[in-house]
Amino acid sequence: MARKREGDDLKLQIVDRNGKKYAYRCTSQMVNGRKKTISEYVGRMDAETGRIVEKKKGKTKAEREKIASEKRISVRDSFVTKEYGGTHFLDCIQRKLHLGEDLYESFGSSSTTILSIASAMAMSGTNVFMDVEPEFERTDLRWYYDITMSMDSGSLSEFTHTLGLCASNIDGFYGRRVRRCNTVVAWDTTTQGTYSDVEGLAEWLAKNKDNEDIRQVKTGIATDIRGVPLFRRHYPATVSDIDTVKEMVNDLGRYGSKDYILAMDRGFVSGANMKYVLDNSIRFVAPAVTSSKAVKTLLTKMGKRKCETRIFDDHAYDVWETDLGLLLSDNRTSADGGPAYSFTENGSEDHAKDGKLKAFVCFDSKKYSDEVQNHHLMLNSIMARAETIDSPNPVKTFNNMAGKAAKYFDIIADGRHVKPTVKNNSKTFLENRAGMFVMLVSEDVSWEAMMAAYDARRLAEQAFDCEKTADKRFRTGDKVTLEGREFIRFIALMMKSEIAAAFREANLDSKYTVDSALASLNCMNSISAGRETWLHGVTKAHRMMFEAIGCKAPAEPEHHRMAVDMEYILAHKE
Repeated sequence: MARKREGDDLKLQIVDRNGKKYAYRCTSQMVNGRKKTISEYVGRMDAETGRIVEKKKGKTKAEREKIASEKRISVRDSFVTKEYGGTHFLDCIQRKLHLGEDLYESFGSSSTTILSIASAMAMSGTNVFMDVEPEFERTDLRWYYDITMSMDSGSLSEFTHTLGLCASNIDGFYGRRVRRCNTVVAWDTTTQGTYSDVEGLAEWLAKNKDNEDIRQVKTGIATDIRGVPLFRRHYPATVSDIDTVKEMVNDLGRYGSKDYILAMDRGFVSGANMKYVLDNSIRFVAPAVTSSKAVKTLLTKMGKRKCETRIFDDHAYDVWETDLGLLLSDNRTSADGGPAYSFTENGSEDHAKDGKLKAFVCFDSKKYSDEVQNHHLMLNSIMARAETIDSPNPVKTFNNMAGKAAKYFDIIADGRHVKPTVKNNSKTFLENRAGMFVMLVSEDVSWEAMMAAYDARRLAEQAFDCEKTADKRFRTGDKVTLEGREFIRFIALMMKSEIAAAFREANLDSKYTVDSALASLNCMNSISAGRETWLHGVTKAHRMMFEAIGCKAPAEPEHHRMAVDMEYILAHKE
């Protein structure tokens, strides 16, 4: 406790600072039994008069608050701008595909979360999970679907792991997609590289498609006739293609699909595989491998025949309808150790003794000119690159550089350089085959159905190209998490494939890719201030894109939506 001592006088202390004098009033007080001097500033001493100029009184709290209020500008609620167009466009796509309904039937209320993450991956352009959180920050996704879950890497890993544990739910979703499908199912497989063994799923594969020196996982995708994916499977890299077909056929049977045409890549075409599809009454379409002697004979005979002109998709083809046979081989076995079969042409000994395939031998004049042109450009490019070779083993260097095209050249070493010349006979042989292809089909498949299925196979291959370009790594070593991640990526691929199909049908595919369209649509912004919200930046191009998918461009923002309409939920509530 401090108190003033009686008899203590108030004293002034003058302090000189930089030539200016300041006065302080000093008071002696007892503080906790000890004498202490307390200084209080009085004012500045005038150097001429010696008088003390007292300090100005400070402003009261009320005065300070009044001054601050006079300076303050009343600020309304801040503008919040989010990219909106891509989110709404993808929601229109998923409703067109009935994705929300099938996801809700399979996963309940989590369907909205699954769909929102897939939408973020579709809009990112990279299709990788590290870009999901930035998309939720940049776009209107969180408010559009009323998502509260954090999208950081830890939360996403936990969610996708839980999703991967729901194998029966995922399989049920695939079954619903197949039952919505038309009659054509295209099936294609490819290998994808990964730095992890994914708990034994990834295997070393000497000759993988990307020539990568890392483990590989084989992935199969089934698509409908428009190229929209139906389901996906992962296999160890060494599983044969026909084994994936057998499993896929079993899956289609489980899903209740019976009346379908299976469109396959030429990699599936071997005598043993064709014997399998014939014996199991599977309707199929597949391009023949031109390395077969019987197929080469058909191509040679094609040039000497008068063919029928057939039209598909406003394009003319010269077509010869014939057949190829199957004959059990006595001196070799198939890749899986079973019996091997050779292809035979009409008129050969024991033709079609063990089965018969209908064959369409086709000539496309436009394809001919494109292939000849590309072949000439390829030869000239290799010749130009050959001039730059400077190596102790120039022939080996040339062969590695040219790859399979090295067969078109005679190569002579010239010191550390090479002198390649084009083989006239091989060049002539290719040009004689240019524009020609052979399609193998089951007996009841028509020309029109065959060409439609062939297009579907091409679209399945494009779906793979989109996937592999987006992300060539699985980025997880956990097999369960892999299944969850790949399922969400698959949902994103379905939506992007539907956009590509709609743009093809509306002749917009030459103007916009899927990624460029979504980027353009995201220039349409949702702006909110307080309780008011409105759209900004809707263009004529945006309206045209919405029309291509059978919808109207939005007039105002929509928020707090579910993946499926409430009417559907109430109608299907148990």
